[in-house]
Amino acid sequence: MKTDVIVVGAGPAGLTAARAISSRGFNVVILERERYLGVKPCGEAVSKKTINTAEVAPSKDFIIKEITCASIYAPNGRNVSIEDESGAGYILNKTLFLQNLAEKAAEAGAHIYMNQAKGEFRP
Repeated sequence: MKTDVIVVGAGPAGLTAARAISSRGFNVVILERERYLGVKPCGEAVSKKTINTAEVAPSKDFIIKEITCASIYAPNGRNVSIEDESGAGYILNKTLFLQNLAEKAAEAGAHIYMNQAKGEFRP
């Protein structure tokens, strides 16, 4: 298979980029070092803007809860709170969200290879 673009990492950014590039007719391969999507720890909160940018319709399949505020704490103890009564964002089931993005990338023509260590890719 001829490959035009290799995307390293099947996180939200990598999957969204792969989908966009594939939909423009390029042959895209996504390499992910983990065996399964969504195993990297994170807060699992995203803004509504993030969902819109990823061109994913909000879905109860992967949204656990809508949130109107968030607090961010720095290691030095300082914090910032953000509040938006109209709904600032969502708490996600990250694995299901990434599976949704991966399906959309694959539908656009991207090929996803899991459990790929750097420098060891074999199609």
